[in-house]
Amino acid sequence: MAGSRYARWTVEGDVETRWMCGCIQTVDGYFGFCQKHRPTLEADIRARIDELDKQS
Repeated sequence: MAGSRYARWTVEGDVETRWMCGCIQTVDGYFGFCQKHRPTLEADIRARIDELDKQS
Protein backbone atom coordinates (compact mmCIF):
# COMPACT_ATOMS: atom_id res chain seq x y z
CA MET A 1 0.00 0.00 0.00
CA ALA A 2 2.27 2.72 -1.20
CA GLY A 3 1.35 6.12 0.11
CA SER A 4 -1.05 4.93 2.80
CA ARG A 5 -0.38 6.02 6.34
CA TYR A 6 -0.85 3.82 9.35
CA ALA A 7 -2.57 5.82 12.05
CA ARG A 8 -2.80 4.74 15.65
CA TRP A 9 -2.99 6.35 19.02
CA THR A 10 0.36 6.07 20.65
CA VAL A 11 1.61 6.85 24.10
CA GLU A 12 4.27 9.11 22.68
CA GLY A 13 2.05 11.02 20.29
CA ASP A 14 -1.18 11.50 22.19
CA VAL A 15 -0.20 12.38 25.74
CA GLU A 16 -2.94 14.41 27.39
CA THR A 17 -1.34 14.82 30.83
CA ARG A 18 2.27 14.45 31.89
CA TRP A 19 3.15 14.70 35.56
CA MET A 20 6.52 15.94 36.81
CA CYS A 21 7.45 12.44 37.98
CA GLY A 22 7.05 11.01 34.47
CA CYS A 23 3.63 9.37 34.78
CA ILE A 24 1.35 10.06 31.81
CA GLN A 25 -2.24 9.77 30.66
CA THR A 26 -3.13 9.58 26.97
CA VAL A 27 -6.21 11.00 25.29
CA ASP A 28 -7.68 7.49 25.03
CA GLY A 29 -7.40 6.83 28.77
CA TYR A 30 -4.14 4.87 28.93
CA PHE A 31 -1.98 5.51 31.99
CA GLY A 32 1.76 5.02 31.91
CA PHE A 33 3.53 5.07 35.24
CA CYS A 34 7.04 6.17 36.13
CA GLN A 35 9.41 3.72 37.82
CA LYS A 36 8.77 5.27 41.24
CA HIS A 37 4.97 4.95 41.15
CA ARG A 38 4.52 1.80 39.01
CA PRO A 39 4.63 -0.86 41.77
CA THR A 40 2.23 0.96 44.08
CA LEU A 41 -0.25 1.99 41.40
CA GLU A 42 -0.30 -1.40 39.69
CA ALA A 43 -0.99 -3.12 43.03
CA ASP A 44 -3.77 -0.63 43.81
CA ILE A 45 -5.36 -1.08 40.38
CA ARG A 46 -5.29 -4.87 40.65
CA ALA A 47 -6.86 -4.72 44.12
CA ARG A 48 -9.59 -2.37 42.89
CA ILE A 49 -10.37 -4.55 39.86
CA ASP A 50 -10.60 -7.61 42.13
CA GLU A 51 -12.96 -5.68 44.41
CA LEU A 52 -15.15 -4.65 41.48
CA ASP A 53 -15.22 -8.23 40.16
CA LYS A 54 -16.53 -9.46 43.48
CA GLN A 55 -19.38 -6.93 43.30
CA SER A 56 -20.61 -8.11 39.92
